[in-house]
Amino acid sequence: MTCTGPRRDQCVTCPPGWQLAAGECHPDCPLGFFKSQYGCQKCDHYCHTCSGEGPLNCTSCPARSMLDGGMCTQCLGSQYYDSTTRLCQMCHDTCKSCTGRGPFQCSTCRPPLHLDLLSHRCLQCCGQQRSQDCCQCDQVTGNCPDSSPSGKRRIHSGPEQGTQRRVEGELNLTPYSPLRAVTPLAVGLCATVFVVLALTFTLLQARSRPRRKLWMSEEGYKKVSTDSSTDSFPLNQDENGFIEEEDASEDILFTRT
Repeated sequence: MTCTGPRRDQCVTCPPGWQLAAGECHPDCPLGFFKSQYGCQKCDHYCHTCSGEGPLNCTSCPARSMLDGGMCTQCLGSQYYDSTTRLCQMCHDTCKSCTGRGPFQCSTCRPPLHLDLLSHRCLQCCGQQRSQDCCQCDQVTGNCPDSSPSGKRRIHSGPEQGTQRRVEGELNLTPYSPLRAVTPLAVGLCATVFVVLALTFTLLQARSRPRRKLWMSEEGYKKVSTDSSTDSFPLNQDENGFIEEEDASEDILFTRT
């Protein structure tokens, strides 16, 4: 036994009775290899297992490929791979391509049929007098609108029911938006803040104005006149608003000698 390095896939020769395959020593040729006079050799890439060299000596095939006379062939576009029989089977006649057996396994459709992705079935567009299963095709694109995730397969039963379905669909076209619920609340809040700020500003303005000068008379308080020639101010007054006369001797500070 010889090797070119410490790894197990760096073998050059193997012990007696062992087979060398891809640099490793095995008791028998592993899956995907066939035994030859030079050791184990890898099968053709079309084969899963084989008995000899080349694509015509396959004994089993990879997934979704069919063994036909020692050769592995992939399924055609109009076929699907049956894992039970390991053979390619034909799709339903309404399907152009499919993933399994029957009319409900279609991937694409043969014209003029249209694919309903909800049921994976190929359907015709509904006509005026059609009563069997059909698709309410879009008048612009010609496609089946039922292929949308929210669509449902419909059975045509007359223009009146078709109109009713369209009206019911239009009622649900507008999605719910959180902004529509938040907007009135935001407007009301902004209006309240504006009113509070306006009242606060008005109150501060009123307090900042100078107090008006008033003078008291027998009739009550009066606004002070701006004419200096007619202004008169009382000197003293008691708690009841009456002017007290002071002693004349206290008013005379100086006398003539």
